Amino acid sequence: MSYKLSRELIGHTQDVKCVHFINSNTLLSGARDNSAILWRNVDNNWAVAARVHTHDNYVNSVGYLADNDLVATGSQDKLVNLHQIDSNGLGVMVDAPAYTLLGHSGNVCSIDTSSDGLIATGSWDTTARIWKDGVELSCLSGHTQAVWSVKFTPDNKHVITASADKNIAIWDVKSGAVVKTIQGAHKDAIRALTILPNGIGFASASNDLQIKLWTFDGENIMNLDGHTEFIYSLATLPTGQIVSAGEDRSVRIWQDGECVQTIIHPTTSVWAVATSENGDIASASSDGTIRIWSQDPARFADQDALKAYENVIAGSTISSRSSNGINPKDVKSPEVLQQAGQRDGQVILVKDAQIVSAYSWSVGESQWKKIGEVVDAAGGVDPSKRVKHSDGKEYDYVFDVDIEDGKPPLKLPYNVSDVIENPYIAAQRFLEKNMLPLTYLDETVKFIESNTSGVELGQGSSEFVDPYTGASRYQSTPAALPSDNAYKDPWTGSTPVSASSVLPIKGPYLTFTQANVTAMLEKIHQLNAVVKTPLSGDELESIERLSKFVAESNPSRDVADTDVKVLLSALTSWPRAEIFPLLDLLRALAARSVIVASSNDVTTVLLDKAEILQGTAQVDENNLKSLQTRQMLALRALANTFNNDAGRKTRAGTADELLKYIESLPFGLLNKLAKIALSSLLFNFTVLSLNITLSESIYNRIIRITSKTLENGSNDEETIYRLFAGYGNLV
Repeated sequence: MSYKLSRELIGHTQDVKCVHFINSNTLLSGARDNSAILWRNVDNNWAVAARVHTHDNYVNSVGYLADNDLVATGSQDKLVNLHQIDSNGLGVMVDAPAYTLLGHSGNVCSIDTSSDGLIATGSWDTTARIWKDGVELSCLSGHTQAVWSVKFTPDNKHVITASADKNIAIWDVKSGAVVKTIQGAHKDAIRALTILPNGIGFASASNDLQIKLWTFDGENIMNLDGHTEFIYSLATLPTGQIVSAGEDRSVRIWQDGECVQTIIHPTTSVWAVATSENGDIASASSDGTIRIWSQDPARFADQDALKAYENVIAGSTISSRSSNGINPKDVKSPEVLQQAGQRDGQVILVKDAQIVSAYSWSVGESQWKKIGEVVDAAGGVDPSKRVKHSDGKEYDYVFDVDIEDGKPPLKLPYNVSDVIENPYIAAQRFLEKNMLPLTYLDETVKFIESNTSGVELGQGSSEFVDPYTGASRYQSTPAALPSDNAYKDPWTGSTPVSASSVLPIKGPYLTFTQANVTAMLEKIHQLNAVVKTPLSGDELESIERLSKFVAESNPSRDVADTDVKVLLSALTSWPRAEIFPLLDLLRALAARSVIVASSNDVTTVLLDKAEILQGTAQVDENNLKSLQTRQMLALRALANTFNNDAGRKTRAGTADELLKYIESLPFGLLNKLAKIALSSLLFNFTVLSLNITLSESIYNRIIRITSKTLENGSNDEETIYRLFAGYGNLV
C-alpha cells in the first residue's frame, strides 16, 4: 500500500532541517528558528511536548541517547547541547543543557548515536568527533571539506563519514584511525548516509543526484537514479526500503533498485527524512512544516485533509527553467494522461487550453497526479537581459567574484525569477563547485540577497514573526527597500558599479500580512483555559470567525463589528503577558479588514496594550521581552492599517495625535523587529503625504522620530533603508 499523509506538524517558524524518531510516538526536530522541539503523539494527534532554545544559530542536527534519555542538538553555533528528558519521552525537555560538547569550529550538521552510549558528530570544520559522557574520545581528521553525515555501523565498532570532498571514510571507533576510504565515491558532495538492514552495508546520497549502495568493505553494489536535484537525506524503513529527500520537492521510496513511490511536497526543499519502528515516515521541509506519512489506513488523515493536500500540490507553480524532470519543449496533449507512465515519479507536461501543467506518475495509484502548473519567468528580469552561464544555462545574474589576485574571477550565478531557486542552494552550489569553505554559506547568501533585492518597495515586508517564540520565517529577500544595490565581494570587499534609486518612492505601503492562524488559535485556546477571565463559548466562536477571515485569500465580506468588539474586550481583560496571540490576530486583521483598519477603538487598544500611551510603560527586567513583543506587534498592526483607503483616511485624520504618542516611545528599548515595524509605519506616513497634504507639525514629528530611532542604536540595514527612504519622500 502507498504512503499517504497522516499529519502535518506546525510548530517551527523557519525551515525544519532535521528530524529523528525516538519511538513511533515521539519525534525530535530542529530548525532554522534556532529551536528544537520534542513532539508527542497521542491517539494520532501530534503536539509539542517541549521546546528548547539553547542555541544562537540554526539547529541542523538532532539525536537521542537512549541509555541516558538525552536529546542531542547540533547547531551552526558550533555547539552540541544535550538536554535531559524523562524515560518515556513525555515530560519536560529542560531548556538548559545538561552539558555541552565543545570542540568543533564549524556548523555541526550531523549527529548519530550508538547503542552503547557514544555520540558521533560531523561538522563543516572537516572533522568528525566521537564523544562519551561529555568527553571527546577522538577527532577524526582526514576529509578536506565538510563532513555532512556520520553513521555508526550496527556493531558500534566503526563510524562512517561522508564529505563534501566526494569521499567516504570508515573509521575504527576505539583508535580513531581510518580503516577504509572510498575515494571519489560520488561525483559531487556527499550529503547523507543510512545503514541498510541485515548487515548488508550502507547507502550514500550526493549532490550528483545519485544514491549508491555499498558493502562495509567499500564495494559499490547498486546505484539508484531518479532525483532531479540535490539529495539531502536518507533513511531506512523496517522493511529494508530506502527513503530519500531532496531539493526536487520530493520524498522517494526505493525497493529492489527501483523508485516505488514519489511523494511531492508543496515546498522547494525537503531537508530531512526519518523513519519510525512502525513504518511511518517524517519529512522536514523549507516551509517550516513536518509531515508524517503512513501506510496504515488507521493513521491516514481524513479525506478532506488528503484532498486539500492534493489541491495544494496541484495548485503550486513550477518554473519552466527548473530541472525537476521537466523539459519545457516537450509538451504533450491531454490524451497522454490515458496512458500508463514508465516509472514512479516520471514527470510529463500537458497543455490544456493555455495552461501547461506538470503531472507525475504514481505506480501505487496507477494514475497521473497533477503536481503543479508550469510558469515562465514571471516576476523575473526581462528575458532580453538574461545572461548565459558558462555551462549553457540561463541566469538572471552572474556575479564576478574575485577570490585571489592574478586569477580570473569565479562566476556566481543566480535566478531571481525562478520560483524554485533558493539562495542557500545557489550559495552552496557556488562554494562546493569552487572548493571554497562552506563556512562562507551565510555570507554568500547575504551577498546574493543584497545584490538581487528588487526596486519594488515592500518585497519582504510581510515577514511573519511568531510572537510566542520571537523567531521569524526565513524569507529569501528580506530587504524591502531599494538601497544603492552596490555589492561587496564577500572575500575581497571590492565593489562594482552600483544601481541608483529614484525618490520619492510613492509606494506600495509596507505591511506585515503573513499569519500562522493555526498557531494563533491553538495558543488562544491554551491561554483561555488558564486566564482568570476566559472567553465564553460564543466569544470563542467570534475569535474563530475572525481567524477564518484572516485565513481566507479572498473573503466575500468584512468581519462583523460585534466580533471585533469581542477581540478588543479580551485584549482589555486578559493579562498583558498573555495577550500575544490576540494582539497578533488584531495585527493580521488590520491588514485585511476595513472595519479594523479604520477603527479608532482599535488604535486606542493597540497603543494601550503596547504601552505606547505616554507615561504608561512600566519596564523591568522581567517584563522587558513581553513589552518589546507587544510593541512590535502593535507597530506592525498600525502599519497594516495603511493597506486600504478607509484605514489611510483614518490615519490622515489622527496622524498628529498618533505620532505624538509614538514620539514618547522608549526608543532605546525597542528591539530590531520593532524598529523595522516603526520605520515601516513612518514610511507609510511619508507615502501618504505624497497623495494628500499633511500639516507641518506631522512632518516635523516624523523627522524627530526618525532622528530618535537612528540615535538609539539602529544599525539594522532594513530599518535604516526604510527611515531614509521615508525621509527622502519628505524632502
